[in-house]
Amino acid sequence: MLRFIIYRFYVLLLVMQIFFVKGLFSQTNLLHISWDANPEPDIYQYHLFRSVNDLSHFQFLNSTIHPDTQYTDTDAIQPGNFYGYTLTAVDSVGNMSDFSDTVTVGIPKISWDLSTIFNGRTTSFPLITILYDPDDQVSELIPSVSGLQHLRVQVNNDSLEITPDPITYIGQGSFSLRVDDSSGFWDIKENITLSILQLIPIGIQRVGTNLPSEFRLFQNFPNPFNPSTTVKFALPRPSRIKISLYTILGQRIKVLHEERLQAGFYQFKINLAELPSGIYLYIMETENFRDLKRMLLVK
Repeated sequence: MLRFIIYRFYVLLLVMQIFFVKGLFSQTNLLHISWDANPEPDIYQYHLFRSVNDLSHFQFLNSTIHPDTQYTDTDAIQPGNFYGYTLTAVDSVGNMSDFSDTVTVGIPKISWDLSTIFNGRTTSFPLITILYDPDDQVSELIPSVSGLQHLRVQVNNDSLEITPDPITYIGQGSFSLRVDDSSGFWDIKENITLSILQLIPIGIQRVGTNLPSEFRLFQNFPNPFNPSTTVKFALPRPSRIKISLYTILGQRIKVLHEERLQAGFYQFKINLAELPSGIYLYIMETENFRDLKRMLLVK
């Protein structure tokens, strides 16, 4: 009994470190955990526990026989997850130490679901919409691109900018995107393929001679539509306007119209035959006005 009391109050030096093992051309998929050996003379084994995205719930992961002080976790290591590890030491008669300090690691993740861009312009994607890491800020992540085909892709401050190459190109383009965090863990998306399309507004025209009393962006008509629809807006005074088309996630597809116009009611048609069915946003901006509407393309 005296021996047990001494054992329980001995200061245990359980220091853990996490390393990663990466497969060639794949994201971080294995985690190698190592720790300092417990100095008690009759230590028999170590019990390792793991949590996933919740440090309040640990589950038994594996045990090792002393003096083996390492373990490689291959149990569904996934990008975007946050892992915590802790362990206990067990002596030859089954007495268990307190839990060690917890060590944690987050795996960065690339989320990419866009399949279409348009020629004639650079499309900008905020990094915060495509990159995530549980224990790093997006600004601390290091994205890199490779394998460019018919695209120019640059990381510019907090955005990823994609331009057809040449800029008038219509067809398929592709690239690979990798992101590393501050600890060297990483994720990669290979051969991201984009359809590069052409989207052309069909003529802008003034409607009637009346002058509106306020800025206004009208709901497109018809709506839902397939594949063409008309956008109408009002300017109570001469203004420079810009009307842009966005995905429902807020990624800009194209500027539909931009110029300085006199006061009046205006409308123009757009043809979205090359876009997949879905909800899109169109936003009108002037010096003193901004509004958005939703349009539904149904094929």
